[in-house]
Amino acid sequence: MKKRIIPLLLAAILLMGMVPTASMAAKPEYTSENEPVYLGTEAEYQTTLDTMFDENGLRKVRVGFYSNNGVLNEKYGLVNKYGNFVVQPIYDEIKLYAFNEDYNYDVEETILPQYFIGGYTQAVRDGKMGLLNTRGEEVIPCQYDFVSLPSEGMCRVFNDIPGSYYSYLGYWNLEQNREVVKPSKYVTLEKNNRIGSPETSKKKPTGDYLAVHDFIEGYAMVFTEARVDVSGLSYMATIIDKNGKDIFGKSYFVYDFGNTYANYPQKGPYLSYQVPITIKDRTFTKKDDSNWRKTLTFNTYATGLAGPSGVLIKPTYTTGIGATPAEADHFISPARFEINTKNKTIYTEKDHRPDKLYGTGYGVIDFSGKVLIPFSENDLRYSEKENAYSSGYTLYTSTYNKMDYDGGGIFFTNGYNHAFKYTGNYDPDESYQPFDYYFVKPDGSYLNISKKFGWDPKESYLTGYEFSEFSTTGYAWIQNKERTKWGLIDFSGNTILPFEFNNVDHESWSLEKNGFAVVEKDGKKGLVNTDGKLVIPCSYKSFELSRNLPADATVIIVENENGKLGLAEKKNGKLLLPVAYDAIGAGTVLVGSSYVQQNTQITSTFFDMGVYYVEKDGKTYLLDKNGKEVFSTDKKFYEAVDGLYRIDGSYCDNRGRIIIPDYLDNSTNLESMDSFTIYIKDGKVYRASANYLKSTFGYKTYSPEKTTATPSSTRLMVNGKNVATDAYTIGGNNYIKLRDLAAMVNNTEKNFEVTYDGSKNAISLISNKAYTSVGGEMAKGDGKAKQATRTNSKIFVDGGEVSMTAYNIDGSNYFKLRDVMQIFDISVGWDSATSTATINTNGGYALTAYEQSKYDAYQKAYQEALENPYQYKQIYEEPFIQFQSTPSKLLYKVGEPFEIAGFKVADVDVYGFATDVTSDIELRVNSTKIYDGYKFTQAGDKIVDCYYKGEKLNYFKISVIADDIKLLESGHYYLKINGKYIYPVSGGWYWMELSDKKPDKPFNIQLVGNSEERGPMYYIMYDGQYIRPQTNKNGGQLMADNVQYVWRINKYTKFCTIRDYGNQKLLVNASGAKYDNGTKVTIWSYTGSAPEHGKLTFIKAD
Repeated sequence: MKKRIIPLLLAAILLMGMVPTASMAAKPEYTSENEPVYLGTEAEYQTTLDTMFDENGLRKVRVGFYSNNGVLNEKYGLVNKYGNFVVQPIYDEIKLYAFNEDYNYDVEETILPQYFIGGYTQAVRDGKMGLLNTRGEEVIPCQYDFVSLPSEGMCRVFNDIPGSYYSYLGYWNLEQNREVVKPSKYVTLEKNNRIGSPETSKKKPTGDYLAVHDFIEGYAMVFTEARVDVSGLSYMATIIDKNGKDIFGKSYFVYDFGNTYANYPQKGPYLSYQVPITIKDRTFTKKDDSNWRKTLTFNTYATGLAGPSGVLIKPTYTTGIGATPAEADHFISPARFEINTKNKTIYTEKDHRPDKLYGTGYGVIDFSGKVLIPFSENDLRYSEKENAYSSGYTLYTSTYNKMDYDGGGIFFTNGYNHAFKYTGNYDPDESYQPFDYYFVKPDGSYLNISKKFGWDPKESYLTGYEFSEFSTTGYAWIQNKERTKWGLIDFSGNTILPFEFNNVDHESWSLEKNGFAVVEKDGKKGLVNTDGKLVIPCSYKSFELSRNLPADATVIIVENENGKLGLAEKKNGKLLLPVAYDAIGAGTVLVGSSYVQQNTQITSTFFDMGVYYVEKDGKTYLLDKNGKEVFSTDKKFYEAVDGLYRIDGSYCDNRGRIIIPDYLDNSTNLESMDSFTIYIKDGKVYRASANYLKSTFGYKTYSPEKTTATPSSTRLMVNGKNVATDAYTIGGNNYIKLRDLAAMVNNTEKNFEVTYDGSKNAISLISNKAYTSVGGEMAKGDGKAKQATRTNSKIFVDGGEVSMTAYNIDGSNYFKLRDVMQIFDISVGWDSATSTATINTNGGYALTAYEQSKYDAYQKAYQEALENPYQYKQIYEEPFIQFQSTPSKLLYKVGEPFEIAGFKVADVDVYGFATDVTSDIELRVNSTKIYDGYKFTQAGDKIVDCYYKGEKLNYFKISVIADDIKLLESGHYYLKINGKYIYPVSGGWYWMELSDKKPDKPFNIQLVGNSEERGPMYYIMYDGQYIRPQTNKNGGQLMADNVQYVWRINKYTKFCTIRDYGNQKLLVNASGAKYDNGTKVTIWSYTGSAPEHGKLTFIKAD
């Protein structure tokens, strides 16, 4: 049979990784690992246990079996380190639906397992969602279509409306342990919509972000009706308290719910609302053009404020007249209200200049409408910590008094702002107006920096002195009078560090935690902490943060002049790793996301896995906290996920040991790879599939932390004999003193011992061992109700920790009767006619009807998988040869040897499995056979034909150029335009600007191809990202991101030029032919010779 061919595409496209390829793997046979596999001792694997289980000692596992009919009985549970289920494997899903600094539910991948936020996680059972706590209890029963994480002890619950995009909204009060609002009255589209983005939203104390309808300051906004009109979707709204009571008794129209926490309509018991209004025949002009005039009628909405007592501010507030792009249309919008319940104020907008386009005014009013900060056209910003308003033009004290300045900072930062005041008139001859700089506090106190440090007023106006924001400790960086040195001062003007630094990078100086500044002296850099201490002397090349290391991390990477890296603590400068490595920290796979972070593998120390990942001299190492090597390999690998690294397809621990082998990760294995965990038994560690761990197949209902225990009226019979004991009823269940239970079944086949280790606060139950009496067993109670508190002791059965419900009543531990009977497989029954609970040690524990149904489903799936094992389905009609990649090098000079490296060809069978046949491919140029090391003697573009078993199947192109052609060689370079460095400025992505500063690292220039028609093709990269224009139009600024982009670089005698490879009219240049610091590096159409501001110098890095 003649095989089909999947050909090579253009080399440039292949280099961009756009060709899907078959896996180079043999077709595996059907297997199963249904018995535990011994790994080692507990002591040997303690570090593995520390990372594979979350902070609560739990790991999520998937139970289910691969079969020819798909995955059967796919369920999830949580197991502990002893192989016991804390959450039984009966859930369709256990997953957080939340965002915080290091978790994104769209991605889920974290370095260490994270299943809970604030002690809760969402779970779906039988198609309905509920909320679990870390004990595995359904705090909210699985009976809703969606449940949120709590805000102020209140959870939103939703049920979808059939045939509609809307959902009904209700609430569950965790403290009261009940549904206070049934999801049938209020409606919404906003199941899990956060209020704003991570930069503009509000965090809960648990670290996740508030969402629409969450409780805020004791109350929540709910929608009684949804409306759709020409303005879009809007709602009728009211406010409820934590008992579900509507505190307004009526609904108000809400135009929208804002796009930030600040302008969210509800804060506490207050709601901003709108009413429709019509503004007829409004005539207006432009501020700068009185001849331009329009008269329009506006149909819009006005904003007011309602509270528990009714309307507080009548709905009269709107913006001024605005316009769409190009002023094609004009509008007036409802004013936004930023409600502040702390001081009962509102920052809002007003139709300040009705006769002008763009006449919106901004000001602050109180809850009666009284103006506290007069309306002006300067948009204000509120600083919550300082309780003060400011803009780029005006600053106000925390008591709303305007400060006497002509301009200032937009926000207060850490209790401080900066401002300036003109001290004279504009001088047309000198083209400047003198002014003084100030640092100010919200109480109005100030420091005149200009006077204190002798700053030149002319220099201030023309070039501007530089300074930083204040740190949390009250220090700021400023320049000296000559603008040649930097020093550190406090608000009184005292010098904390002398003016001896040539430059200061203070971008991270004002962080709320772990702030720092990088200082430069005599060409070397050091680190200053926010206590004003030079903790690392100026003897290094640079300090940097990796992409998965946030700015407020506790550590920072240190680089020396040789490009070697180390790791230091910011607080004290201590080197955790010597400056000796080529890379620190494993790479992360970026995943597209709506979240500001594109991956969730965030680290603050690089030591999350209990080891440091480093690279040196072509090898990868894992180091312990003392820098000692615990594992090494010639391969690189990505950051860990859920506590394990993936190396060569296998999941490995922080010592490089294989925990879950790659052969378990295929469809012909009865168990899925996600089912495997490790557990401790008798001091030994085993790997096992959760499919075979003991399960009760039930779910736990919530038991409150504190409750009232009432004396039980239940009669008790043990092996046919009446037994009297001290028993209580809690939540409809019988609780009996643990030692009484042990005494009841003592001297039977199901007896068990009870011990207590006070030093570990641990209760141990040992099966098949006679109980040792301590006295006081079977004593009768006083018949009174008692206060019961959840037992905080750990509970072990036969050496393994288990999750059981127990209460401490009067100093003794009372356990749920059914829990203990189930643990020791003792029959327990109930006679409702006589209210009698029966215990029979000769029988086994019987599952409930629900548990039995889950057990039966598990067994049915297991048998079906055994009888109908997975078989690979034929996905191709016939086998074929797939050309997967060209040689990596496609450009040569005459006489340079050919390199076959990177060339890959596979023989793919009908099941999609591939066999490498690269070595069987014969390569020819015309009739000449070429091979690894073959030297080309003539220049020109060459067609390389690919033969397999004598048949020509494919081809690729290479270029051979004359030895005297000038090409810029691949390598690391610094780039300059007219003596200024091209400097990558961080701002989400890197943006290219001109600067006197040398970049922290060079650009990576890679020659990837050549065309006789279009010239040499290059990648230009910085910090692992590709340089490309923001847009392929004139003026597009150069930026760096993860999208590959190709350029043409022409090398001339004294300079080089860079042009867009696709549109070679577009030339990289300094925008506007300017060379000032901060000038954007852009592309612009130039034909013919390059202008001076498009000529670049490439400086080879050392």
